[in-house]
Amino acid sequence: MSPSALSPFAIAIVRAPTRHAPDPTLVTTVKPTHFRSCRENPYIALDLWLIIDNYFRIGENNWYKSPMGSRWFRWLTPLWVLTVLGTPVWAQDAEFELEDFDFWAEQCLLLSQDTDYEKTLEACETAIGLKRKRDNLELWSARSRALFELGQYVDAIGSYNRVLEVAPRESVALAYQCASYVQLSRLDDAIATCEQALAINGSWGTDSPALAWYYHGLALQTMGRLETALGSYGRALRVDPENVMARAGQCAVAAELGYSGGAGNSYRGCTLGESVVAYEQALAQQPDTETLWFQQGLALEQLGRYAQALTSYEQAITLVEDYSLALAHQCGVLNQLEDFETALAACDAALAGNGKWDRLGPGYAWSQRSAAQVGAGDYEGALASADRAVALLPDYPGGWNNRAVSLWHLEQLHEATVAITTAYSKEKDILETLATETFDRSYQESPILFHRRRVFTAFNQGSILLDLGAHTAAVEAYQRAEAVLADWQPQLVGGQLVSDDFLARLWSNFAIALHATGDRGRFWQAGDYAERATQFAPESYEIWYNSGLIQSAVGNYGYALDALTQANELDPEQPDLASAWYKLGDDALRGYQLPIAWEALQRAAMVTPDNIDIAIRQGEVLDRAGCSQTALQYYELLLNAAPDNTLVAERHRNLMATLSTEGAPFVSASTVDVSQCTQLFPPAPTPPPSSPLPASLPILP
Repeated sequence: MSPSALSPFAIAIVRAPTRHAPDPTLVTTVKPTHFRSCRENPYIALDLWLIIDNYFRIGENNWYKSPMGSRWFRWLTPLWVLTVLGTPVWAQDAEFELEDFDFWAEQCLLLSQDTDYEKTLEACETAIGLKRKRDNLELWSARSRALFELGQYVDAIGSYNRVLEVAPRESVALAYQCASYVQLSRLDDAIATCEQALAINGSWGTDSPALAWYYHGLALQTMGRLETALGSYGRALRVDPENVMARAGQCAVAAELGYSGGAGNSYRGCTLGESVVAYEQALAQQPDTETLWFQQGLALEQLGRYAQALTSYEQAITLVEDYSLALAHQCGVLNQLEDFETALAACDAALAGNGKWDRLGPGYAWSQRSAAQVGAGDYEGALASADRAVALLPDYPGGWNNRAVSLWHLEQLHEATVAITTAYSKEKDILETLATETFDRSYQESPILFHRRRVFTAFNQGSILLDLGAHTAAVEAYQRAEAVLADWQPQLVGGQLVSDDFLARLWSNFAIALHATGDRGRFWQAGDYAERATQFAPESYEIWYNSGLIQSAVGNYGYALDALTQANELDPEQPDLASAWYKLGDDALRGYQLPIAWEALQRAAMVTPDNIDIAIRQGEVLDRAGCSQTALQYYELLLNAAPDNTLVAERHRNLMATLSTEGAPFVSASTVDVSQCTQLFPPAPTPPPSSPLPASLPILP
C-alpha cells in the first residue's frame, strides 16, 4: 500500500514517535470528525485504535502499567473499535450520534461550503438543537442558505429572520429573503425586502448588492414593470459587470421593449438571442435553478423557437415537478407545436400545481387549455375553458380570443363576432394605457407575446368576418395584422413573431378577402398576397390550391396555371382539383386566354373524363380560337357520345348555321386533330444555334 493510500490516521502513526514522551500533535490528530469517519470505514477505525494504543504505551504515565492495561484489555479495545465505531452505517441497527456541539457546528460550516445542502441542513440543525440558546449566527446563516437552495422558501424566510434578530444589518439575509419571496410569487414583499437590504447596505458576506438588485429586477419583471426592472438590472451590472443573470434579464427586457439594436442607446446588441446565451452561462454556474430555466424558456418562446423553449421548460419542471407557471408555458409552446393532447395534460398539471404564477395567474393556463382543446377538436370543452379564463381575467384579450375561436368552430358566428370584437377592444385599451402611463407602468404580459397575440386576434377577426360576408371589414382586420408584423418583426432579431405556416394562411385569407370585395382595383393586391402565401408554405397543397383559384379569379391566368400545377404535383389525388381546373379554363376562356383555357380544361378532363360540361367548354375554346371546322368535328363526336344532350346539340346546330352563312365548307371526320389549330398550339420555336465556348474556359474532366 502506498503512503497516499493510507488514511490520515495511518499517516499519523507512521510519523508518531515510539517509546518516548507523547507528541501533543498526535493527540490533536484525533478529533470528533474522526469518529464519524470510523463509522464509514473499518480501516480508519483500526488506525484510530493504533493511535490510541501507541499514545498510551509511551510517556511518563504508561497506561499499560495500570490495572486496565492488561493484555486482555489491550486486545478488547480494538474489538470495541471495530464493532462499535468501525461498523459501516448500513450495518448498524441504530443511528450513531455524538452530542458534541463543536463537532456538528464544524460539520455545518464545512458542508455549507459544498453543494450538499441536505447534509448541511442536517448538520446545522443538529448543532443548533444541541445549544438552542446560543446566538449561533453562522449556523443559522448556513441553515438558511441550505433551506433556500433546497427550495424550502417559507422555512428559509423564517430562518433568515433568526439571523436578522441577531444581526439586523445582515443585508445578505434580507437579499435571500427577497429571493425567496420571488420564488413564492410574493412580489410586493420581494421588492420591499430587497429595497430594505439595499437601504441598510450592511454585511453582504461573500455576495454583493448585485444580488439584491438582480432579484429586485426579477420581481419587477415578473410584475410587468419592465422599464423599472431594466433599471434594477443595470444597477446590478454596475456593481458586478460579470453578473450573467442580470445581463440575461437586462437583454430580455430591453428586447421586449424594443430597445434592441438601436444606435446610440446603452442596450445596443442586447437582444433576446443575447439573453438566451447569458442564461446558458448562468445555468452553467447554477444548473439547479428552476427560475433561470424558466426565464430562458420564456426568451426562446418569444423568439418563436418553440422546440428549444419546450426543453428549457421541461428542465424547470424536472427541478420542480408542480411548477405551475412553467407547466402553463409548456402547454402554450406545445400548442404552437400542435401537440394538443400533451398540451392539455400540461395545462391540467399547471392548474393542479404549486400556484406559482406571474401577473396573469391561472387565467393564462385556462386560456391555453382552451387552445389545446380547440386543436384536439373538443370545441364545447374549449368554450368552457375560455369562459373560465374570461371569468378570471376579464381584461385579458387571450381568453376572449379563444372564446371566439371556439364559437366559430361551433358555427355560432354572431356570438364569435362579439367575442373577437371584445378581444380587439381589450387590446386597444391596453395599447392606450401603455401609450399614456409613466415610467412605472405595468405590462399585463410580455410585450412580444402581447403583440404576437394581436396578430392572432386580427387574423381570427378577419376570418370570422369573411365567413359572415363582411369582406371590407375582413380586409381591415387583415391589414391590422400586417401592420403589427411590420412594427414588431424587425424588433425580434433572430426570431419570428409568427410561424411561416401562419403567415401563409394569413396572406391566403387576405387575398380571398380582397377579391371578395368585388373592387377590381384591389384585384392586383389579391394576386400579390396569393403569390406571397405560396412563398411561406411551398409544400402546402391547400395554399397552392387557394392561390390558383385567386389568381384565376383576378385574371392572372398564367400564375393560376402554375399554382394549380404545383398543387397537382403535391397531391394529384385531390378530387377538388377538377373543379379548380374547370374554373381556370372557364375564366381564361372569358379572358380570351385560349391556350391556358385549353390546357386547364384538358387537365380537368383527365381528372373527370366523363364530364360533358368540360367537353362543351373545350368546343367553345376551339370555336373562339378560330378553329371552327375543328370545333364542329368536336361537337359531332360529343353528339355521338351523348346524343340526348340538348346543350351539345344546340352548340352543334348554331355552329353549323354560322358556317353555312359564311359559306365555309364542312367535312365531317371521325377524329379531331386539334393540333391544326395554330392559335392554341403554336409551332415550337426553333432553338438558337449553339455557340462555341470561349477558349479561356478550362476543360472540365
